[in-house]
Amino acid sequence: MMKFAVNYSKPALALWRDQPDAFDLFKLPCWTDTVNEVIADYPGYIHFPLKVTGGDGTVRDSETKAPVDFARIEAFMKQTSTPIVNIHLAPSLKNNPDLDPADYSAGAAEKITGRMIRDVQTLVRHFGAENVIAENDAGDTDLVNAAILPQVVNAIIRETGCGFLFDISHARLAALQLGMDVKEYIAQLPTDRLREMHITGIQYLDQGWQDRIRDSGLLKPDKLSRYRERWMDHLPIVDADWEFLAWAFGQIHTGAWREPWVASCEYGGIGGFFEATMDEAIIRAQIPRLGRMLRGG
Repeated sequence: MMKFAVNYSKPALALWRDQPDAFDLFKLPCWTDTVNEVIADYPGYIHFPLKVTGGDGTVRDSETKAPVDFARIEAFMKQTSTPIVNIHLAPSLKNNPDLDPADYSAGAAEKITGRMIRDVQTLVRHFGAENVIAENDAGDTDLVNAAILPQVVNAIIRETGCGFLFDISHARLAALQLGMDVKEYIAQLPTDRLREMHITGIQYLDQGWQDRIRDSGLLKPDKLSRYRERWMDHLPIVDADWEFLAWAFGQIHTGAWREPWVASCEYGGIGGFFEATMDEAIIRAQIPRLGRMLRGG
């Protein structure tokens, strides 16, 4: 049966203590101190910060900047009973300097598909295809954006045999960037191989949001430019999001999409942008509602 997880944060922990049936477990960062603190008393699983690179088979930890440490990943999996290793399909321009970030041509798609397949296969060889999932990305100015093409994501999942980590908000943002209808975009994704799902709200970062993020003091000044006048995920769910999520959950409930082992709400969290945009009242209102929707209530 599908579980419902929430990004770990102090407000989410307070909700758990008051309403332990609101969700099933915490989604945790790959941080030793946080994992040790939470897992001692509460259920949780880890979302690993692993990314594809440039196609030479290297998988990199986006937090430590070092190549994947298999022993460290395995230790975390054992400690938390995390069943699957995830990798983000977000190739950087730094690792692919020959590719144009705005090139969505068949040639660019073929090149980045081959490179990401080689990198994902590194995890598949070590953990087995059944224990690896690849996450679709939303694209950005410092990434090779041909990676967000739905046929590219589909080809990687099919060729490597791994599972699909379906980030719904990433798909919506990618479709917006490509000028595609979002449901037509999603129809080309490998939802029959869905193993995990991520959920957030999407909002435009207007001046109010920009002021809030800046005034929080939680981000360094050189990081603020990322959060200006753009559509952004990891924000509270608004009416348009509720409507879209009702459709998406319906696809699972009717069997049109494979049921994932876990669906995780990524609003709120620890540090930086997550804390700057987090509101405990919103968590208390939206998490129980999401749980009811996911469970078909």
